[in-house]
Amino acid sequence: MTDDTTSWDAIVVGGGLGGLTCAAYLAVAGRRVLVLEQHDRAGGNSHVFRRRRVYEFDVGVHYIGDCGPGGVVPAILNGLGAGDRVRFHELDPDGFDRIELPGLAVDVPAGWAAYRDRLHRALPGDRAGLDVFLGVCRAVAGERRGSLLAPGGLPGGDWTSGTAALREWGRRPLGELLDHCALSVRARTVLAAQSPNYGLGPGEATVSTHATVTDHYLRGAYYPVGGGQMLAAALVEVVEAHGGELRTRSRVARIDIAGRTVTGVTLADGRSLGASLVVSNADYRRTVLELAGPGHFSAKVVARTRDAAMALPFVTLYVALDRELPPRREANLW
Repeated sequence: MTDDTTSWDAIVVGGGLGGLTCAAYLAVAGRRVLVLEQHDRAGGNSHVFRRRRVYEFDVGVHYIGDCGPGGVVPAILNGLGAGDRVRFHELDPDGFDRIELPGLAVDVPAGWAAYRDRLHRALPGDRAGLDVFLGVCRAVAGERRGSLLAPGGLPGGDWTSGTAALREWGRRPLGELLDHCALSVRARTVLAAQSPNYGLGPGEATVSTHATVTDHYLRGAYYPVGGGQMLAAALVEVVEAHGGELRTRSRVARIDIAGRTVTGVTLADGRSLGASLVVSNADYRRTVLELAGPGHFSAKVVARTRDAAMALPFVTLYVALDRELPPRREANLW
């Protein structure tokens, strides 16, 4: 293990997928990188845990979008020379999600055109409004991906380019677009069914957020072969192969700053580690208000950070069934 007194070129606080991806690219670029993770394993919501060496639970990876040829996830891995380290299994392109309401079930397919047709059949009374809504969202998503769509987008769309849609609607609440399209309650519910993936309701989520997440999955839904842990493992391998290091059970207490210059971090146990570059993948409120401290940010940023509220919460229960054990022990809850 590297001596704690050694200075690093870069320290990344937090070993979730964002932090690991950043660390891997810094390492490939020639930086000596240290990743500090307070948990006992890296990966954040991508990690897997086991019970009794029999039950395996994938903490957060349900599916990942855009993992096909030319997709953003393979592109990230290919840029690190790790494209062959993770394989992806595509979920049913004719229905990777099912949205169920009383008297209505919609299987969500891959592809904007197929998605539109499926919605037309399920919600025929909202056809015109759906076309406008999907035209805006597809154009905004295309612009966010860095490309302009053909004039008009989907049938019924009145946008000549993704730039116009993004400028008009990108930062406005999703609820405003739903109102603009005069959609029924059932249509709004179906369209907003992706909201758990970004944790906000239509009143808080922007059109840009909704469009980007929807586009991500409409480009195909996939599951990493071997579970979400394979993504974290591949990124850690890249970091270590280029002279970097991952340390778990290493909670950062603060980012050390002298004047306007970062000098490293101090751990919860009092040890200091030097680095001329520190990247925080920790919660941004904790980064601003605790790790760096509010004195290093503008009053506007600090005020906005203090006022920030948590998104929609989730409570997850992992259940394993011992079907071969006596009935009194058939269900085990952890």
